[in-house]
Amino acid sequence: MNTKISYMYTDHSNNKRHCAAIVSGRLNGRQRKTILNSLFAKVYFIPELVYLPGDSGAGDRNQFHALYTNDLEVTEEAPTVNRSIQEVAEAFKKHANAWSA
Repeated sequence: MNTKISYMYTDHSNNKRHCAAIVSGRLNGRQRKTILNSLFAKVYFIPELVYLPGDSGAGDRNQFHALYTNDLEVTEEAPTVNRSIQEVAEAFKKHANAWSA
């Protein structure tokens, strides 16, 4: 089992780009809490800082994307990112309250 993380970039004109990445390993309750508690304003994060691909559409890196509670799910799909859910959760924790490029 693996973990699918879905998130979205929205620009100032309200154009939206949906993103998703699948990391190896099954998300547990502690990891879910770590990730959700690490978000800026309870919603935002910078994907590239936590080993996930970002998509602002303009080629800009390190742009904030939104992630919501139901955007973390267990899946049988193969990983699309060469990282584990533990590595991703630790990266979220590292950047909590300090999201900057």
